[in-house]
Amino acid sequence: MSIKNLFKISAIYPLMLFVLTLVPFSPAQAAFPNMITWNGNLIADFGSRGLWYHNGMSWSWLNNNGNVDRMMAWDGKLVVDFGSGRGMYYYDGAWHWMTNRTAPNMMLTWNNGTTEKLVVDFGGGAGIYIYDGTWNWLSNKDTVANMSTWSNKLIVDFGSGKGIYSYDTAWNWISSKDNVNMMLPWNNGTTEKLVVDFGGSRRIYTFDGAWQWLNNKDNVNAMTVWDQNLVVDFGSARGVFYYDTAWHWMTNMDDTARMVTWNNEVDNFLAVDFGGGRSMYQYANGSWTWIRNADNVPEMTGWKVLSAYGVLAVDFGSGVGIYYFRNGSWTHLKGWSTTD
Repeated sequence: MSIKNLFKISAIYPLMLFVLTLVPFSPAQAAFPNMITWNGNLIADFGSRGLWYHNGMSWSWLNNNGNVDRMMAWDGKLVVDFGSGRGMYYYDGAWHWMTNRTAPNMMLTWNNGTTEKLVVDFGGGAGIYIYDGTWNWLSNKDTVANMSTWSNKLIVDFGSGKGIYSYDTAWNWISSKDNVNMMLPWNNGTTEKLVVDFGGSRRIYTFDGAWQWLNNKDNVNAMTVWDQNLVVDFGSARGVFYYDTAWHWMTNMDDTARMVTWNNEVDNFLAVDFGGGRSMYQYANGSWTWIRNADNVPEMTGWKVLSAYGVLAVDFGSGVGIYYFRNGSWTHLKGWSTTD
C-alpha cells in the first residue's frame, strides 16, 4: 500500500535549491533538534536566515526555508520536514520531495540488519509507515507513546493500553506496560539491550529477549550511553550514575539540562550542561572537567568533522553563536544562533 494514495495533492511546493557535494557519514541524532550532524557536516537551522551547513572549513547555504519542524539523518541522506505547506524532503546533493504530510507524531531511523529505513508515525489516524525510497504501511495504531530500536528490531510503545511490541517482519508483543517514561538501546560491548524506564513506580528494566530488573528509581530525568556504559540522571536529588554491571555514582548535580557524548579520537567524553547556573562539564576517565560557565544552551551535539576528528559543537544562543570545543579550547564558528 503506498502512502501517496493517502496524500492527495494538487501541487508540489518547489524549494529553492543549490546542488552541493557533501562528504558521506552516518551519525545518529535525537528528535527535534535545530542543529545536527550529517555526513561529517554540521547542519544548523538559522530560522529566517535559512538552513546552512559547515563542512569543517566554512559555512554554506543549503536552503532558504528555515524554521523547520524537524530534521534528521537517514541512510546517508538529510531528511527535513519543512513544516505546513512546504512538505517533507530528503537531500543527497539535490532535494527530493517525499510527502506533503508534515508534523508527524514521531520519526526515527531503523536498521533491520540489511537496510536503514525511516519510520514515521504520522498520527491523527494517518498511520505508521516506513520509507526506503517508497512508503509502506506498517500500522494503523498511530500517535504512539514512544519508539526505539533494539537488535535490528523496531520497538513501538503503542500506549493507551495497547502494549509494547517489537517488529522485524511481523509484530511481536513484549509487554503490557505501555506509556513508558523513556527507552533506549544500550550496547555494552557484548550484547545490545533495550533499557526501559516504565515510570509510575514500575521500575527500570533491560530487555534482551527476556526482562531483567535494573533499578527501582524510575521516572528518571535523562538516559544516554557513554563509552559502552549506561548513564542515568535519576533526577529529584537522586544523583547521576553510570552502570556497567554495577551502579557507579558520578555526581549529585542531577536534573541536568543536556547530556551528549563525543570522542576526540583519544577519549570518549560525556558532555553535560547541568543548567540552573551550574555550568558545563565533561566527564572522562573517572573525573569531571569544567569547560564553560554557560548553561541551559539551546543546542549541543558531538560532531565528527569530515570523519577526521571529533569535537563538541555548542550553540550558546543569540548574541553569542556557535562554537566547538576540542583539546581544551573553544573555536568560534558563527555569530548566528539557531534561536535568532
